Amino acid sequence: MGRGILKRLANSLGQVAARLPDTRRPGNDTKYELQDALKSALSVFYLLHPSLLDFQRAMEKKHRRSNLETLFGVKEIPSSNQMKTLLDDIEPGGLDCVFDEGLRISKLEGVYSKQKVLGGLMPLAVDGTWYFSSKEIHCEHCLTQTRKNKDGEEETLYYHDALTVAIVHYNSSVVLPLAPEFIRNEDGMDKQDCEINAFKRYLERRKEQLKLLNPVFLGDDLYSCHSICSKIDEMGMRFLFTCKDTSHRWIVEQTEGAPFEEYKRVEWDGKNHEFA
Repeated sequence: MGRGILKRLANSLGQVAARLPDTRRPGNDTKYELQDALKSALSVFYLLHPSLLDFQRAMEKKHRRSNLETLFGVKEIPSSNQMKTLLDDIEPGGLDCVFDEGLRISKLEGVYSKQKVLGGLMPLAVDGTWYFSSKEIHCEHCLTQTRKNKDGEEETLYYHDALTVAIVHYNSSVVLPLAPEFIRNEDGMDKQDCEINAFKRYLERRKEQLKLLNPVFLGDDLYSCHSICSKIDEMGMRFLFTCKDTSHRWIVEQTEGAPFEEYKRVEWDGKNHEFA
């Protein structure tokens, strides 16, 4: 990613932060601004710090602080606890437009068009990811799992999950993340939220953007189900999902005895030799 692109993304993040409500109570320390906390959080990933603690230690070194101020435009670098205090109350959906701006910038810079495959399709990798878990700390939106500990006693694990979507290419290290869909329990829900339901919501919420992308969705065996595949098909889009034998016995039975035309390609001496 070029420095110019990074600066534009950081500026976009700062503009969004300026519109977000500041929920700090009167009298609390307001030395640090939301945009500085957001830009610092982004830099943790961009500069490849393994943890917030490592980030803070790096910022104690003058040249690393200078890099953060120059690349991201951070004025005051908050500590890890101050960063968490500032960011915890931000509604994640309020940052969706930053992802949209990143996509717009990638088009202007010529990165977007290079990601296309198969005659103009945009490959979108879809997967769920945990970004928080605890046996003690939890909130009303937490998902839960009941597990047995080493003593055989049942215990509850609380966690937060999100459906992540990104433009990828098999021959490129460039990954363009799109706005995620958060998987969380809401008031009035009869059943716990899940990855499949989140994907359905994502398809509905982002259908106008998806039409412009002309996507082919890439995913694991979890998405190889009728409800997801039929919905994507109804929307006129395509998918390539892993289909395991163990979870799709009917497909295995139908294909085991079916006649298929075999095709083999052998390559040697830098030349292709094809045999039917």
